[in-house]
Amino acid sequence: MRPDIVPGGLFPDYELRDHSGANRRLSDLQGADPMVLVLSRGSFCPKDREQHRLLAAMEPEFKVAYTKIVTISTDTLMEANEMRDGVGAHWTFLIDPARAVQRDLDIVEYTDAQLDLRAVTEKVRPDWDISAPAQREAWERGDKTAFWPYGKTLRQVFADVTD
Repeated sequence: MRPDIVPGGLFPDYELRDHSGANRRLSDLQGADPMVLVLSRGSFCPKDREQHRLLAAMEPEFKVAYTKIVTISTDTLMEANEMRDGVGAHWTFLIDPARAVQRDLDIVEYTDAQLDLRAVTEKVRPDWDISAPAQREAWERGDKTAFWPYGKTLRQVFADVTD
């Protein structure tokens, strides 16, 4: 993030197309009111969709507090409108598919360092890698005890879990 973007500082006054295709400036959208500005990765991101659903649910509270909401999205015009309609948002979405704001603010895109399902499954399932020598040898010996759920019905598997 750029070093001049600090709490209480003046945010750059970007001009972008809105969800209707009209050019809009942040300062005009904000006016004299406080504004919540959401920088969205786009409608493909489940976290962004959930955040926007929650904001839409709270939108009446923002209105009575004279607070504006504006989203700057990396989506195309059509995608941003689909996201806006899909979550029930009534505020302005600004469109930035070229990611000019992201570059100008020096925002580095990153992926959470969480494990994916494959890595988690590999840790809890010893039979994940059948090519591992110990696994291959056990299979060839006919020892299927380490292979899930080999030889068991789902009822038996879930009975083992609940015991």
